[in-house]
Amino acid sequence: MGEEVKRIFFVLSLLALLVGAGGASAAPIQQEVDAASSWLSGTLNSPVPTREVVLTTSMWHPDNIGEIRADNRLYLRPSWAKKIERHVVTSDELGTKTSYAAKVLLHEQLHRRETVFQCPGRREEMITDAMAVDLTPAFVFQVWKKKISWAQPAGRYEDDVIAFLYESADRAKTPNRENSRKARELRRKIWAMSCSQRDAILDRWGL
Repeated sequence: MGEEVKRIFFVLSLLALLVGAGGASAAPIQQEVDAASSWLSGTLNSPVPTREVVLTTSMWHPDNIGEIRADNRLYLRPSWAKKIERHVVTSDELGTKTSYAAKVLLHEQLHRRETVFQCPGRREEMITDAMAVDLTPAFVFQVWKKKISWAQPAGRYEDDVIAFLYESADRAKTPNRENSRKARELRRKIWAMSCSQRDAILDRWGL
């Protein structure tokens, strides 16, 4: 009977080690994506599901750092995964701190499954990146425990994002204050809309 008990304890101990190893072996970048999704869900009071990360250098567009594909996984360049894991913050020529790595992370997670392939690509990217620009400084401060002053719009859609930021400020009656609370709240409402609802507003705005 004593030997049987020993064997049971041995098996249980082995299982505990295996479970513990499995939890510890999660890739650091996956942990970063999970943390970002959790923070976004709480900040936006809306579920932002996490996504499985796939590291690859092969992208649909050569300029893409990351992208969501039909399988709803996040495909990310390994070099940028390392920057996200290291919580990289950089300074521009004036010494202003920013984090493009954090903005990329939030941008990809802010692509909603209901809109990422259904809405016109330019508008989807414009709205999503504007949201990421709004949220990145708070995310970096609260989650990464660092301080930055701003987040840079995406290069390929930079003009569209800037136009959306300024137009939403005008429509929120806070001209020249694209980072005002009312402007950010208006952008969040548009982000949460369906494609047809977004199009109705953006058509009127000429965007």
